[in-house]
Amino acid sequence: MKGEITWAILSGHPAGTARAVRLVFGLLCGLCLALPLSLRAADRVALVIGNGAYQHGNPLRNPTADATDVAAALKQCGFELIGGKAQTDLSQEGMAGALTGFRNAAAESKVALFFFAGHGLEVGGENYLVPVDAQVEKEYQVKYRTLALTEVLEAMAGDEERLKIVILDCCRVNPLGRGWGRADAAGLGVPKFTPGGTILLFAAAPGQVAKDGEGNNSPFSGILKTEVLRPGLEIYQVFQRVGAEVKRGTGGQEPWMNSSFYGSFAFVPGSGANPGSGGVGGMVPAPSPLATITEPARTGPGDATKERPFANSLGMKFVPVVNYTDGSRVLFSIWETRVQDYAAYAAKNPGVNLEWKDYEYEGHGQGPDHPVVNVNWEDAKAFCAWLTESERAAGQIGPKDEYRLPTDQEWSHAVGIGDREDANASPEEKNSKIEGVYPWGTSWPPPKGAGNYRVSDDDGYAFTAPVGSYRANDKGLYDLGGNVWEWCEDWYDPSTQGSRVLRGASWSYFFHPVFLLSSVRIFSVPDPRVSHIGFRCVLVVGSGG
Repeated sequence: MKGEITWAILSGHPAGTARAVRLVFGLLCGLCLALPLSLRAADRVALVIGNGAYQHGNPLRNPTADATDVAAALKQCGFELIGGKAQTDLSQEGMAGALTGFRNAAAESKVALFFFAGHGLEVGGENYLVPVDAQVEKEYQVKYRTLALTEVLEAMAGDEERLKIVILDCCRVNPLGRGWGRADAAGLGVPKFTPGGTILLFAAAPGQVAKDGEGNNSPFSGILKTEVLRPGLEIYQVFQRVGAEVKRGTGGQEPWMNSSFYGSFAFVPGSGANPGSGGVGGMVPAPSPLATITEPARTGPGDATKERPFANSLGMKFVPVVNYTDGSRVLFSIWETRVQDYAAYAAKNPGVNLEWKDYEYEGHGQGPDHPVVNVNWEDAKAFCAWLTESERAAGQIGPKDEYRLPTDQEWSHAVGIGDREDANASPEEKNSKIEGVYPWGTSWPPPKGAGNYRVSDDDGYAFTAPVGSYRANDKGLYDLGGNVWEWCEDWYDPSTQGSRVLRGASWSYFFHPVFLLSSVRIFSVPDPRVSHIGFRCVLVVGSGG
């Protein structure tokens, strides 16, 4: 038949050519049908790993069962599993090999999901997933004997339209501190690199222990495997249900999510019967990601809510905090202005002072998602003015909408004490007047995971932390306590107009509880650039903008 095809094509005879095409098409179809399932492109792919039988560290009871059960649930949701099943108790070589297969499959997929249950740790700002054969006695060995989470995220990167889901059932407390060598190393943190369209779900908030569990599953994976099978729930609804159930069932463990995905996705679309009760062979037919991932309606600044923030051109997210009687609204950035945001500004404005760039404190540097420091009040104002002008020109915000620094009173509303202060009093008059109230509550000292303060050494960072590393407040705002002091619009004493207001405390303040009060203000002349001062933007929209 090979000679027949060759003759038909070379002869140029129409009938022969047509026949050749049919023969080639038939061959190709037959070849496709003969290909193993693992070599075909799939819309949904998942790599599921569970490591529990650690040879040189604390063994874990449930990760292998967690991975097996989660993999079975994902298979019911239409995911093709790398290796056809959960990968359990993998060595470093085994994890690297599985990741290679995942990288190739993810490149052709619409949805790529990575699940890991086992030990995880953060060293030097990088997260690592621990193979069962890892023998780690010193910090420098970590990068050579584990799998960096960055490698997983890079394997999923590429197409911005592809949804990337990373689920980690790991402690947010470093296993090195439990017999692995170091007692002060940090648990998993916010990754330095996250490709666009990624949803990260951690089993526990920063500083918390993700419980292994006494039954067949960890509390987190045991709930996750059930919730993903609920028909018609958006992915954020699934993860919210998981978080609520885990917190209720464990008495406090709080799953933590970080996302740059703004589309719509359901593990099981529709609102029909539970999986297993219908469909062919009792299985729900594999859902089509093309049908369940849709381009969302754009959220404009005026439509922003806590649950659906407005995201600007730099990826800064804004939620409403203050509504004024003239109809204007003040949206707060959910986190401090990041190094990457300021770098975008500096790239467009060559005359910007460069003291912020590549800054280190006692050998500790900053990643792109850390809050920018070494910026004075004028620098912060100039950034806001540039952002306003560029986003107005691009149609991202309205012609009267404006980015600026928050006022002192707006900042008080953001931290939850605005209705307890006299709006007509000066910042100096209000300074430290509300005693015993902190951004995390009324207890002292700050509980673990409250923020990046130098009250103790257990917050995971000797210098600034990536924004959003700790719990948000009830308005959806991060780091209103700790990390960096934040410039405000106001004069500290309006009668003298010598110094500007700073709010929120920083990574370097530890010597007295008063400096961590929600009501505390410090003040500075607008000029200095120092390592513990940054800023946060607000966006004013509406008739007062």
